[in-house]
Amino acid sequence: MFSKTITDLLKCQICLETLTDPRLLPCGHNFCARCILQLRQWHPSRRNCGNSFSVRCPNNCDLYLMTEGAIEKLPKNFSLGPIIDAINEVGICVTHDDVMGFIDLNSGKLFCLGCVSAQAYTSSSNIVSLDMADGILKGKLAEKMDRSDVMVKQLQSKKMTLSELVSAVDVHQRATKKEFDELFVQIQIALDIKRRQYFQALENKTKLFEVYRRIEEMSSVSQRLCGSIRRSTEVLNVQHSRNAWAQKVSFIKQLNTLQLDLERDVKVAESLIIEDTSQWKSSNDLVLDNSHLRTIRNLQEALLQLSDEKQPRNERQLSDDKQPRSEKQLSDDKQPRNEKELSDESIIASIGYEVYIE
Repeated sequence: MFSKTITDLLKCQICLETLTDPRLLPCGHNFCARCILQLRQWHPSRRNCGNSFSVRCPNNCDLYLMTEGAIEKLPKNFSLGPIIDAINEVGICVTHDDVMGFIDLNSGKLFCLGCVSAQAYTSSSNIVSLDMADGILKGKLAEKMDRSDVMVKQLQSKKMTLSELVSAVDVHQRATKKEFDELFVQIQIALDIKRRQYFQALENKTKLFEVYRRIEEMSSVSQRLCGSIRRSTEVLNVQHSRNAWAQKVSFIKQLNTLQLDLERDVKVAESLIIEDTSQWKSSNDLVLDNSHLRTIRNLQEALLQLSDEKQPRNERQLSDDKQPRSEKQLSDDKQPRNEKELSDESIIASIGYEVYIE
């Protein structure tokens, strides 16, 4: 076989292995460099002189006188070098001792020509020569390279799109944060305003409740005062003695002081009511109660009654008081008074004491 001949040509006839560092002897035969050094031991020269020795080619060629340095200087066979390297790369079939020059593209297993001839093809096998496999694989590699280039371009395009999207998200995030900060500041301002309004309203309501309490107290005082005035008027109208009139004058003097105090309280209440009403009407939080307005009117009526009590009586009553009383009246004054008169005086005294306390 031609391939067998090539294998034989690539073997060293000394070590019977593939040539390693092939060197040419003067006769033109190829041997390994280390095998040539071993020839001096197998074929020693009888005419050795110094470091020189003779070497005989195994192919019955002439003897050659040389040294170890001369063996290193033997020319290399550069034509066999690439062939040997290729054979060493693909390997030698152990069964057929031939170069494995075929490959199964599906499994990647190498075959020699003998293996290809002896082995039956299967449905999954795709055996081709190394040269053909080289072309096929290069075509597939070029196709994959083209596809990889397309994928790289697509990835770069997607990367740019993603970068733009990330930039847009960053811009939107910064804008959203800015809007949130502004909204938070506005909310804080609104909360501060509402809080101040609430505390102001609470303070105004507290003041207004205090005014209402004072009005209620003055209303009860005015009602008791009006009742005392009515009772004292009724009692004093039936009494015509000087003692009764003196009690009435003393009572009216006390009413003068009470009137001044009551007028001052009424003015303060009216001013507070007007001020608080104007403030609360603007905020739509105040609903006026008619009872407080009636309280103010009761206080004003009490002032009018006090003013009437302080007015001097008419001339007829004054003249009656100045005229001398008759004997019957004097005797009536001297006579002991009945239980009704005593009770009337006690009522007057109690009225004066009550007003004084209030």
